[in-house]
Amino acid sequence: VSQLFQSGVGQQQLAFEALKQRLTEEGLFDEEVKRPLPEFPQTIGVVTSRTGAAVRDILNVLRRRAPWVRVVLRPALVQGFDAPDDIVQGIEELNAWGQADMLIVGRGGGSAEDLVAFNAEAVVRAVRDSAAPVISAVGHEVDYSLSDLAADCRAPTPSAAAELAVPDADDLREWVGRLTLRARDSIYRLLEENEGILAHYLDSYSLRHVEDLVFRHDQQVDELQKDLFVNFRRAFGGKLEAYRRLSGQLGSLSPLSVLERGFSVTQRLDDGRLVQDAGTLDPGDRVKVRFAKGE
Repeated sequence: VSQLFQSGVGQQQLAFEALKQRLTEEGLFDEEVKRPLPEFPQTIGVVTSRTGAAVRDILNVLRRRAPWVRVVLRPALVQGFDAPDDIVQGIEELNAWGQADMLIVGRGGGSAEDLVAFNAEAVVRAVRDSAAPVISAVGHEVDYSLSDLAADCRAPTPSAAAELAVPDADDLREWVGRLTLRARDSIYRLLEENEGILAHYLDSYSLRHVEDLVFRHDQQVDELQKDLFVNFRRAFGGKLEAYRRLSGQLGSLSPLSVLERGFSVTQRLDDGRLVQDAGTLDPGDRVKVRFAKGE
């Protein structure tokens, strides 16, 4: 005997159970890591076959429930040897694009062999590592794929995934209508409750004599304005008189006033120093003599 397998269980099923157990132990399927779906998505990325029934079902449901939502399809193989790598690449490309609020990953129904791609470890990890929340929409009602367990939300069919992804426009209209009625009723109730308070203030002395109060304060403003100008003129006059007095003193001390009385100032021409003693000069020294007018 070279190999033993449990009777009635194929090798593929044993590999599936072993992978499921290993990924469970890693925590990939824990409820704590699952993220809530956005309440009002604007853009939904879809990874599925371009020609399959899944994409048609998704588009039909979204057009009916939320026609404002933009759908971006990344076509992918959903069965066969190359399908897992193509699905992984599709998820990564939509995440790199960065504009999808959520992803729907899946296919229409099929046999267990047709759904093998969604049990591949690479696909399961790509679903769990997606930056955008993922709805797994592998079309089989009874059994779960490993992608279903790793996704943030599982839908039994692509149509059900589209219904989970967006709110129904009719439900939204009804909800907004209820909110509008509640807001109107709340405003009416608030007005009724405050009607007595409003009447009290309307009859109060302060409101009935607002005009008198305004007139009285207007007079106070006029008086303050007059006082301001009087004080300003008085202060300005005092400062102006002080300025004139200081200007006169400055003029009397200025060397220029001395020159006006017939004196002159002699300076050495080479360095500009004042000559106060004739003995400091030698014949031939050059000097500059400044008079009241000219030099």
